[in-house]
Amino acid sequence: MKGIEIKRIGNNYYAYKSTTVWDKDKKKRRKVSRYLGKYVDGKIVKVREIASIRGVYELGNVSLLWHIIEKSGIKSMLQKTFPDEWEEIVLLAFNRVLNPQPLKSVKLWYEKTYLAKLISPALSPKSLSSYLREIGSDAAPQREFFRRLIGKDEKIVYDTTSIFTYSKNINLAELGYNKEHLLLPQINILLAFSKKRKLPCYIRVVPGSIMDAKTLRVFVEEINDKRAFIVLDKGFLSQDNFDVLSKYDINFIIPLRRNSRAIDYSKHLRKVFVFRGRAIKCTRYSYENFYVYLFEDILLRAEEENEFYNIREKGVKLTFNRKVSGKIALLSNVKANPEEIYLLYKSRDEIEKVFHVFKNVLQADRPYLRDDDSIRGHVFVSFVALYIYYHVLNKLLKLNLSNKLSVKDVLLELSKVYAIELNDRIIVSEIPKKAQQLANLFNLDIELFPKKVRS
Repeated sequence: MKGIEIKRIGNNYYAYKSTTVWDKDKKKRRKVSRYLGKYVDGKIVKVREIASIRGVYELGNVSLLWHIIEKSGIKSMLQKTFPDEWEEIVLLAFNRVLNPQPLKSVKLWYEKTYLAKLISPALSPKSLSSYLREIGSDAAPQREFFRRLIGKDEKIVYDTTSIFTYSKNINLAELGYNKEHLLLPQINILLAFSKKRKLPCYIRVVPGSIMDAKTLRVFVEEINDKRAFIVLDKGFLSQDNFDVLSKYDINFIIPLRRNSRAIDYSKHLRKVFVFRGRAIKCTRYSYENFYVYLFEDILLRAEEENEFYNIREKGVKLTFNRKVSGKIALLSNVKANPEEIYLLYKSRDEIEKVFHVFKNVLQADRPYLRDDDSIRGHVFVSFVALYIYYHVLNKLLKLNLSNKLSVKDVLLELSKVYAIELNDRIIVSEIPKKAQQLANLFNLDIELFPKKVRS
């Protein structure tokens, strides 16, 4: 039969109509198959599928996230470190990435996705809350998980953010100053981000009053890797913090304030490199037991000077210091190429974006943040969701598509592909053209996914 393809699946044969279409992205023709029915005794027997449908599930978006957790090793790591809770962690992490819901609504969401055919987690809000407290109450599995996750010779950006709560049952909530210098009951979240892999690699919850290098000591002890290179913010500038950093031999970079006595603005900046189209002059010199890296962004200097004259033109009296204009100084205990130090410092921009995404992910759990253990459990699950999210984002960045497509766009488009469960098998709905193009970008074979995960 011309254009008809017969496939054997298990002990049965099925007929498909095969045609070819032009793939603009790959610039070649590719085959497209449409299911016709069962092939019995040389004839195509059309199935009355409407009468035999047992369920319809969102498939494309779930298959992408499942593909990510398997290929990245996250699934096997969770199975080893959380053998009794890994399915609940995957359930909530997928939900946080795809369609964040409070715990009371997670069951309804789960039942309409293909995740219902892959795992069998606890689904009641009470059971999920109990699992999350168990995850949060035992720090050992989390430490082991992060040790497995962090690679060798990492360059790590380390930063903190805060969430605010007035719950009386949360001992972690202590008075601390936010960025507006307001004293509020808060919980600090410390997040480490791998510069090398552009992925979050560690998270920890600490009391709201703690914001110093002592937390770094715990971090270094937990990851057990003194080669980690940590980028800090100006909030860590103090002699006490430097003492802790030195005592535990932590490699660090920290920006200096422009009026710091460690900065010698008379130094000649001999070397030049280009960062994102901007010429950056630089030099390095020793200061006490550290190294100071001095940079001058030529465009930034011109912008600051231009802004000064614009403001002065309006009658505002101020002074302009040309010797500090456009300059950034960084302090480190490591002797390295200034360009490498600058790139590590600028990677802090990444972690600011990470925190923005993380807070959005955590938002769905706020009604259930009732005690310390539940907070730790919810934060860990949100971290797993963040890790999956960044795998998708990094692919878009690698393909220069992040300006055209968001992670949400990708997942919404793939959600248009459904798995249809019949009495004797599962078939995949017609795949829209754009969804197929995205599946190709992520090396995802949606049509064969149900069969692969069931085999």
